[in-house]
Amino acid sequence: MLNDNETSLDLLNNKAVAQTILKTISGSASEPVTIGVHGDWGAGKTSVLRMIEDEVRIQDGVVCLWFNGWLFQGFEDAKIVLIETIVHELLKARPKLTKVRDAAKKVLKNLDWLRIAKHGGGLAWTAITAIPSPDQVSGAVDFLKGFLPSEPKDISSASVEEAIGKVGDALKGADSHHVSQEIFEFRESLQELLAAAEVEQLIVLIDDLDRCLPETSIEILEALRLFLLIPGAAFVIAADEVMIEYAVKQHFPDLPYSERAKNYTRSYLEKLIHVPFRLPPLGLSETRIYVTLLLLMSEIGVEDERFTAIAKKGLDLMRMPWACDGFTRDDLEKALNSKFFAELESCFALGNMVGKALARGTKGNPRQIKRFLNAYLLRQSIAEARGLGDMIEPSVLAKLMLAEQFLPKIYQVIVSEASVSENGRSLTMVALENANQQDGGDEEDEGQDAPAALAELDDVEYHEWAKLLPLVSDKDFRPYLFIARDKQRVLFDGNSLGDLGALAQVLMGSRIQAAQTTGQIKTLTPAEVRELCVLLREEILSSGNYSKQPAGISGFKVLAEHREEARGELLELLNSLPPEEVGAWIAKGWRACLSDAQSQAGLADLFNKLQVDGSDGLKKVLKFAASSFKKS
Repeated sequence: MLNDNETSLDLLNNKAVAQTILKTISGSASEPVTIGVHGDWGAGKTSVLRMIEDEVRIQDGVVCLWFNGWLFQGFEDAKIVLIETIVHELLKARPKLTKVRDAAKKVLKNLDWLRIAKHGGGLAWTAITAIPSPDQVSGAVDFLKGFLPSEPKDISSASVEEAIGKVGDALKGADSHHVSQEIFEFRESLQELLAAAEVEQLIVLIDDLDRCLPETSIEILEALRLFLLIPGAAFVIAADEVMIEYAVKQHFPDLPYSERAKNYTRSYLEKLIHVPFRLPPLGLSETRIYVTLLLLMSEIGVEDERFTAIAKKGLDLMRMPWACDGFTRDDLEKALNSKFFAELESCFALGNMVGKALARGTKGNPRQIKRFLNAYLLRQSIAEARGLGDMIEPSVLAKLMLAEQFLPKIYQVIVSEASVSENGRSLTMVALENANQQDGGDEEDEGQDAPAALAELDDVEYHEWAKLLPLVSDKDFRPYLFIARDKQRVLFDGNSLGDLGALAQVLMGSRIQAAQTTGQIKTLTPAEVRELCVLLREEILSSGNYSKQPAGISGFKVLAEHREEARGELLELLNSLPPEEVGAWIAKGWRACLSDAQSQAGLADLFNKLQVDGSDGLKKVLKFAASSFKKS
């Protein structure tokens, strides 16, 4: 299986991006700089940060540290945790210098002041002897608990006195301070810390900012502007800029929806991030090279000298992807040595076969490509474990999985036909391949018209897929369907889906929770939307109780409202529910998510079916709902 964690192993030619970022940082060493590494989820942003970390680890006078705001979300003030992380990393980098410890104490004292200013509800801005408001007292008491050395049941007057003393120390002189003065002094103390630690340049790598809630993302970005942009400091932020723009919109909810408001969110982001780098999706030739490298890696491992040689060749080809279509046999034979080529030829052939379909279906997203290959490798392992290895041809398996992943409608037709066929074949598959072969198919299939299901489908994509070699219309599909029967539970569950699985869990919650995912939904690829629909459909149908609206319907509505690819899937789900078991909830709430003419027609057909087969109570409700919907 292929590891989907971030890595400093470069198979995408992203090391050039990392090196360019480092040149930008070194070229502005006397000034603070914030650099953004942008790209869709799974584009390789975290791996670029790892490459930067590896490059600077050996440089004198440079301290590089990692911060993941997502890990601290909901537990602590993100600004304070970020600053604390910097201080503690500097202490670890220079543990023997007394002057570093002294300077760090000063910075941490500033942090205590900031904590009290926030949690004390403004108590830090009043004189200690003044009478604070009840809200200020409540906030200060909650904060005070953090200074207590014991559990609440063991609190003594001495421990309370000690804690109050600590708070008092932090507040001394606070009444005479202004916010601007405090920020200025904090920056000064941080610069003193860097000087004491003999740090010429501090590089902070901030990861997963686009996973954070909007308020956490803005807190971290504003902490950079207010506290941390000092000479010698550089921040590299890995985040999908679309998600950060969404966070800015949430931070300023009163901005009217207009082109000017869009420009404002973009300007706000540009103010915080000085230099943006965007990781582009992979093109056709890059996808073919990447797939071949991944398959070779799974076959022989990264330590094999043959893999090292072919990876170097692959990166050379990626430098000018417009000048090639991927690896050629000659490329591989020279890099691998011809005597070793034969045993690895299948990786080369499969990479070329699936490359175009994966480039289009995944929109060139490396994580989506890797997930497809992991599913493919897992299917192969399942076949071997069940003793079906000799019945499963790798290229046939890959071709069927491409349809399963990216052409689900035609795949479902093929599955339905092959499942009931005596020889495990699909008439639709025969028709598709015969349409692309001048000499037709087998004699028993010649002259046979395409099944009705095929005529209803947009056949351009299906015919392109059918042209992929090998031809499979004469294959018994039943072994392939058998190892794929537990797809949702084994191959694409929440654990292996990662971000998509987590999103599905949120969409299974309340409508309020689901509505918060709008920004993330808009960034999904069509393939991800289809996978998400499969996950939601299975979870909804597993409830078995449809008298009340099942969990997940609200989330499916939110998904369909913002992604038209999900509307047909939602209608198919509703049509699959047992009419006699469906409650009155199905009669309302579809205008926002099924607003286009095709969806309205599909919903009207569904209502007509339920008026015939549904319960008496539902029929009465639907009679009014269907007519009302048609009028609208």
